[in-house]
Amino acid sequence: MMGIGLGLGIPPSLTGGAIVSGAFFGDKMSPLSDTTNLTPAAAGVDLWEHIRGMLPTTVPAMVTALIIYAWIGMGYGAENVDLTSIKEIQTSLAANYNLSIITLLPAVVVVIAAVMKMPAIPTVLSGVVVAGLVAFFMQGVGVHDIFTVLQNGFVSETGFAVVDQLLSKGGIMSMTWVVTLTIFALAFVGSIEHYGTLKAIMAKINKMVKSRFGLVMTTYASTLGVGTLIGDVYTTLVLPGRLLKDKYQEMGYKRTTLTRSIEDTGTLLSPLIPWNMGGSFVAATLGIATLTYAPFAFACWLSPLFGLLWVFLDKFIPREEPIVNNDTSTLSTIDNV
Repeated sequence: MMGIGLGLGIPPSLTGGAIVSGAFFGDKMSPLSDTTNLTPAAAGVDLWEHIRGMLPTTVPAMVTALIIYAWIGMGYGAENVDLTSIKEIQTSLAANYNLSIITLLPAVVVVIAAVMKMPAIPTVLSGVVVAGLVAFFMQGVGVHDIFTVLQNGFVSETGFAVVDQLLSKGGIMSMTWVVTLTIFALAFVGSIEHYGTLKAIMAKINKMVKSRFGLVMTTYASTLGVGTLIGDVYTTLVLPGRLLKDKYQEMGYKRTTLTRSIEDTGTLLSPLIPWNMGGSFVAATLGIATLTYAPFAFACWLSPLFGLLWVFLDKFIPREEPIVNNDTSTLSTIDNV
């Protein structure tokens, strides 16, 4: 997409902002996303309830962003665009792979399983199995090679650099750093919870937070603060969830507002912070500085603004019977991770 944007004469900052908006919208709303699964697990919220709770902020933000991108895009024409590179990509793919509607089956299976609200692991596994069958019967890949790709990833050798970079991806081993960071994040938050640190912080918060607006703003501030200071997405999502989940119950608000607020400021703002995992990854991938594309990642920073709007208007803030919870159990109670 960056290459196509350059070909259309669109500034890289605009293209990068649009890519980030779409990518992190998908990351936030997908039932297969690590952040989307981790956040409700830390706060004790059902996955699909969490996703429904994010709709009032995420959907208006994305729709608004699409309208802005469409308006900006009308200022760029395709009359003098050089489509040579795009045609070369198509030719290279057709020369090295058997492409047809059947090759879309793995994606279709994953989407159908997600719509049917199947758990994340069976959903991903079903996509992997179907993709393995497609590779075996359509691409002529041996069974041994399929399992090697699953473990160590795939290295494309078409001879065309753009295609090789696009298709060369890691397998299970490349995801070990994500799993390790998640374990470290859970262990860190679990330790400070077990030794009473969160309880001490919560005592201070109880004295200050007296209103709906104060509660949500505390969630925003704690999530953004951890994301800015630590730069680790997983700790950013887990720590505020464990810290504030009981406070929402005590004040009679469903914890879906908590998990939504955490994702609005944790997941969506992470690519806008240069030293955060999200910002550093996007900058390295797109080849442009974080602060260059950040102003144009409209969906990312509009979502928390919509969250504040609903707080002011007292809309989409579901309530429940207040529950005083004195449970001091550790993160071992999280059985969804």
